[in-house]
Amino acid sequence: MPQSEFTLTSLLLLAAMQLIGGPPWAVLGAIAIVPIAFTDCRTSSIALIASSVSVVVLARLTGNRQFFFPYTMYLASIVFVQLCDQNFWRGVFGGTAVLAAFFVVRTQQHATARVLFIEFIVAASIIVSTMFACSFSPRHAISRVVITIGAALLAFFSLLI
Repeated sequence: MPQSEFTLTSLLLLAAMQLIGGPPWAVLGAIAIVPIAFTDCRTSSIALIASSVSVVVLARLTGNRQFFFPYTMYLASIVFVQLCDQNFWRGVFGGTAVLAAFFVVRTQQHATARVLFIEFIVAASIIVSTMFACSFSPRHAISRVVITIGAALLAFFSLLI
C-alpha cells in the first residue's frame, strides 16, 4: 500500500477512535499506528488496526469502559506481531510502548496502585504469551490475526476474574 494511502487511512481511523471513544482511545491508536506506518505499510497491517475500532464501538454501545484493557492488549499484540516480522526487539519495544501509554492513561484516571499492579501482571503475562505464540507460529496473516484476537480475548476474560 502506498505511504499516502496508509497515512490517509490511519488518520481516518484515528478520527473514528477519537469520535467514538475519546482521547485515550485515540492516543493508544496513534501509538500503535506510528511505528507500523514507518516500517510496515501493508494492507494487512492497517486492516488489523482498523479491526480494533470494533472494540471501541463495542465499548461505546455497551457503556463498558473496561473494554479499554482488551483494546490495549489487542493494539499491543498487533504492534508486536507486525514489527516482530522484521526484528524481534523492535516488536518488543513497540508492544511495550503501547502498554506504557496504557499505564500513563490509567494513572491519569486515578487507578489505585493495587489495580495498576494487577493490570501490569495480567498485561505482562498476555504480552509474553503473545511473544511465545508469535515465535512458534508461521509468519503469515492468519497466525497474526489469531494471535491478536487471542490476546484481546485473554484480556477480556481477565476482567471477569
